[in-house]
Amino acid sequence: MEEEEGGPARNVGELTLACIELAAKLDELQDQEEKMSCIDEHIKTYTSNQIPMIDFESGLEWFNVGRPLSLEKDLDSGGSAKFENECVSANIQEAIKRYHIHHPVVNDAQAVLWTKLGIACWPTLLILGPSGSPLFVLVGEGHRERLLLYVNTAVQYFSKQSLLTRFPVPLSPSTHLEATGSILMFPGKVAVYPSGIIVSDSGHNRIILADTEGIVKVVIGSGRRGFSDGCFTSTSFNNPQEVTFLHPNTIFVADTDNHAIRQVDLLLETVTTIAGTGQQGTDLEGGNLGASQAISSPWDVCLGRSVDQTEDQMENLLLVAMAGSHQIWGIFLSDGQWLKGSGSEENRNTTYPLKAGFAQPSGVTLSSWSGEPELYIADAESSSVRKFNLKNGAVKSVVGGARDPLDLFAYGDTDGSGVEARLQHPLAVACVDQAIYLADSYNHKIKVIHPSGKKYTISTVVGSKSLDTDMKLNEPGGVCVSLDGSCLYIADTNNHTIKILSLKDSIPKEFPLHFIDESDSPSQDFLNDNTSLAQLVRVTLPMEEKDAKEQREREITLRIILELPENASLNKEAPNKWKLEAIVCVSYRDTNLETMLERVVSYPPRVYADVNNRNQRVMQSDN
Repeated sequence: MEEEEGGPARNVGELTLACIELAAKLDELQDQEEKMSCIDEHIKTYTSNQIPMIDFESGLEWFNVGRPLSLEKDLDSGGSAKFENECVSANIQEAIKRYHIHHPVVNDAQAVLWTKLGIACWPTLLILGPSGSPLFVLVGEGHRERLLLYVNTAVQYFSKQSLLTRFPVPLSPSTHLEATGSILMFPGKVAVYPSGIIVSDSGHNRIILADTEGIVKVVIGSGRRGFSDGCFTSTSFNNPQEVTFLHPNTIFVADTDNHAIRQVDLLLETVTTIAGTGQQGTDLEGGNLGASQAISSPWDVCLGRSVDQTEDQMENLLLVAMAGSHQIWGIFLSDGQWLKGSGSEENRNTTYPLKAGFAQPSGVTLSSWSGEPELYIADAESSSVRKFNLKNGAVKSVVGGARDPLDLFAYGDTDGSGVEARLQHPLAVACVDQAIYLADSYNHKIKVIHPSGKKYTISTVVGSKSLDTDMKLNEPGGVCVSLDGSCLYIADTNNHTIKILSLKDSIPKEFPLHFIDESDSPSQDFLNDNTSLAQLVRVTLPMEEKDAKEQREREITLRIILELPENASLNKEAPNKWKLEAIVCVSYRDTNLETMLERVVSYPPRVYADVNNRNQRVMQSDN
């Protein structure tokens, strides 16, 4: 395969092409052994014909390690930034903390490695062999399974030859992972609902509802990273981002790292999954029902109506900024028509919706001021704002980006009109009247876009280069408009706070969230997964041989006696975790166990049942 006229690849650029050919060949093979044999041949070729690799330059800043590393002595990985904001050490520290990164990281701010190795695309993953020479190149996103296949095969290959050595790397993750004192950690998005605001407390993997005074009323999620439905105290999220409210008691959540859309019922206090499998999908077309449809990194959601609905009809369409597949998706809450997005990472505008190309769309908002429903999109990787007409499917540029749809490097910080304006990785948009407010995240600013004839003009409202110096923003990830249209709520992500900005005087203020009783808030140990569940003694309840109907009508009372320390008591309002496991004996295998668990007496009076990893439900006692 690599043995063409010029022989094996001689540099990383040629190796990239060789790996593309390798991937194509693997896709044609069905047998796993054949795939591994093909990879073995590739490894053998580039072990015998090693490609030169350069070492890390001295003077670079390292993270999560006690000293600088080198390929010669230590062998690990480094990263070259695309955006200017990603070159700043403080921002790298925040990213390490936000994404729970514990391996060594080096800031190649001047892209020296990138340039010398001839890397052509962000992101690019370079896999080295034990000798430090490149073996594989993976370009772009969505290569998890291929990465695991390459690495596992390589480990087996080099283990057989006794070429693998194991030695400690001087890890020091605590150096840059200090805990925040706020009740929020990296809040990604913020939305409004009739009683106040809804905050995605992304770093704590939970959703918080607070009133207009900042008093926390509801917490949804256990605080642990996971993917489980259930009641508010036991359900789990993984880096949830945007939320949106549907009258009268429903919230939709873009559960980004679970690659899922979750539905919150405020009346029943339950969370269910309505799309996504928990694994990143590669499907660019959709069409499957509910949780059987795999999706990819949903980042924002907003409500609208399908093209066949009228303004007086209820919103029946959930619009999703699918950052992972570079598309806009629609989830129908009831029957309707839909048009959007090719799945190619680019900044392509067109009147044909399925040929449009986005680049990590991360924010969406719907407006009808033009007389037709238009979705405004914060297209992060192209550093632009786009609009999509839901009636005719046309996608057009608003501000930022480049004229060349394949140019994703037209970024900066310049107010102005159309493509003359420059943004840097915008993550959120919100509409009020004829204005679009934008979280220009990597420029640490909130900007506003106004229509100006056939063009749009953008200007800075507040941020690091405005007159405001006391309330600097740090990578704001979310923005929404208050219900009365008088102010903006801003998710100031890296400052771990929510800010409120008056549209009358453009002065931002802190909007602190707090619990009336601090015991209502889980401890930092709880949120950071430093606690464990105590396993109680196994209890076996005899079941008489009766028919299923009689068993369903049988009442089982399970009393748990806890021996607490002196002067200690349970707080009914504090989060408590319960897990009820039941095993069905063979003679009742066909009985639906959930119908047998009709009433459970417990303290507190809500129990979350996880029955043999089957469907989960919340059960309420009569208390």
